[in-house]
Amino acid sequence: MSKRVSIIPASAVFDDRVSPSALRVLSVLGSYTDANGRCIQSLSSIAKDLKCTKQAIAKQIKALSDAGYLEVTARRRNDGGTAENLYVIRG
Repeated sequence: MSKRVSIIPASAVFDDRVSPSALRVLSVLGSYTDANGRCIQSLSSIAKDLKCTKQAIAKQIKALSDAGYLEVTARRRNDGGTAENLYVIRG
């Protein structure tokens, strides 16, 4: 993984609802975000970055969404198939 800066809400670091694993996922997503805190990434690419399974990533994304740190929008390809989700980091 190349060296990037990750911008995430500092409050997530101190939030007891956010596990260390979820914080790692949020940090990786933060490294891909644009100036508006938005990124489009596949579960596979996040799992590859963190050397874990897609299922583990999905679990942490759900926890981050439930805690209010991540907005997840499902996307569709033109042919109706699923595409990578849009993630927006929230403070």
